[in-house]
Amino acid sequence: MDVRRLRGPSRFAAAYDPAMVKAGLCDACAWQKVIRNTRGSAFSMCRHPELPKYPRLPVVECRGFKEQEEGEALRSRRPDVA
Repeated sequence: MDVRRLRGPSRFAAAYDPAMVKAGLCDACAWQKVIRNTRGSAFSMCRHPELPKYPRLPVVECRGFKEQEEGEALRSRRPDVA
């Protein structure tokens, strides 16, 4: 196996859109924050103090769920938007 093939960008990277990753209830929760790294990966982080920071996805049941207010969804998904 050619190791160099594994180190470069994935051939699927162009088709991958972190905004399209489904996190279940977290996608509509006020406690969610989407974390992006320099390699293009996205992670759904829970800011609720009593719950795990990075739950297994998709979340289908959560005792800390709090629905996002209008406009809050945009801010939680795009850190560059105030």
